[in-house]
Amino acid sequence: MYTVIDLETTGLNTKTCRIIEIAIFHVDGDKVEKKLSTLVNPKVFISPLIQRITGIKYYDAMKAPTFKEIATDVKKLFRGKVFVAHNSKYDYEVLRNEFYRNGIPFRRKHLCTLALSRVAFPNLNSYKLGNLCEKLGIDLTNAHRAEDDAHATAVLLQRTLAEAPF
Repeated sequence: MYTVIDLETTGLNTKTCRIIEIAIFHVDGDKVEKKLSTLVNPKVFISPLIQRITGIKYYDAMKAPTFKEIATDVKKLFRGKVFVAHNSKYDYEVLRNEFYRNGIPFRRKHLCTLALSRVAFPNLNSYKLGNLCEKLGIDLTNAHRAEDDAHATAVLLQRTLAEAPF
């Protein structure tokens, strides 16, 4: 039903940044299933700041598959599913641009757990993923790593759908 994704990237500009880590989970009711989690070789330098924030070292990413090598598998994971991310506009645009650079069209309906959380849990001080997880008791051990962030987002999706007044 839903494909939850988190990306770690080389920067914040959705047009120019590159993916350095991707994690994808499928969510169907109470079931959360990991489908993909891998470093991605961005074929560009990863700044010391990004390396420090994510813990992903440049030399580790350079040994990983490129996005082109995993693009077909990634696209298949979204077939018939709704794209979900925390701040989905960012992740969606980055992913769509990676597909575009590789000559692959990509369009999906997307859902944002950041926006859903504002409806489901009004009047919180912060809707950052880490703060939401702390407030709601969702495990997020390694923030800014795609697999942990994607899993936490999947659990958050389940909670928001259960709690939101819609």
